Amino acid sequence: MNSRNKGALAEYRFLSYAISLDLKVLTPAVEGYAYDLVVDNGKRFFKIQVKYAGRDKRHPNTFRAMAHRRITNGKNLKSNELYRTYHATEVDFFAVYIWNIDTFYIIPHKEVLRSSITLNLRSKNNNNKYEAFRNNWKQLL
Repeated sequence: MNSRNKGALAEYRFLSYAISLDLKVLTPAVEGYAYDLVVDNGKRFFKIQVKYAGRDKRHPNTFRAMAHRRITNGKNLKSNELYRTYHATEVDFFAVYIWNIDTFYIIPHKEVLRSSITLNLRSKNNNNKYEAFRNNWKQLL
């Protein structure tokens, strides 16, 4: 599956699950925004950036998702691509999807301090700092 399809899979899975929780989900009419979806819980709107986490080939129980966005100079050429992290004004939460176990990590922007999110599912040291956000949909309710 290519990257676009992985992203689409994660977005549709998030959308369907959020709707099942009786949340209102809005999607931009065009691409290019920093967020993929907006969740309306009746009290507040949250900007959500949905990410598909791929398995780290070096560590079979570790999954990674990029927490930065591609910025081009308008020519859309690979050599002109730049990346930058998301600003707090652009995204409220990252919803990181692990397809292998059909699980979301709903991580607040302020918790993501690097340009990638690493999820270690079976750490002996219990060093998955995002474990508290596993399927933590309550933050959006």
